[in-house]
Amino acid sequence: MKEKKVIDYTRTYRRIEADKKKCILYIVILILLGFLLMWTQIDDLTRMICKICAGVLKKYEPHMYVGIRSETYPLFGKISYLSAETVYPGIQISLINAGISLGVIILLAGLPWKGRPLAIYLILCSAIHLINSLWFVFGEKYFPYTLTVYSKLYMLQEIS
Repeated sequence: MKEKKVIDYTRTYRRIEADKKKCILYIVILILLGFLLMWTQIDDLTRMICKICAGVLKKYEPHMYVGIRSETYPLFGKISYLSAETVYPGIQISLINAGISLGVIILLAGLPWKGRPLAIYLILCSAIHLINSLWFVFGEKYFPYTLTVYSKLYMLQEIS
């Protein structure tokens, strides 16, 4: 066995010392600059996000009308959001999605690495998708949103 010439001491309890006042000051300045930028450029920012989303939707659903609407709010200013026709998934598509989600949950729960964070995350994502799929099988008429309403609520939530 080869011997080391220098044995480094452990790093278990060593800490990096930082100036807390400077760190707090930098964080506050960064947050204030972010708020200032967002407050002055919110119209351009939301319009750009909507253009990107509309482009993606047009690529995958070329026959669907996708527009950009905007409303002015007293605190935020002009907020843009998507406007599109909404078609809910049919029972067949919903059942296929529910079956695939259930299959993924069963498969991941049976694997030996089921307790790992990635497996837990994928199981939770599949469970959420399963619930959403079953919602459209049993309660489609009670679904409260159109794409336009959802887009508007999403933009307002993200900004506030």
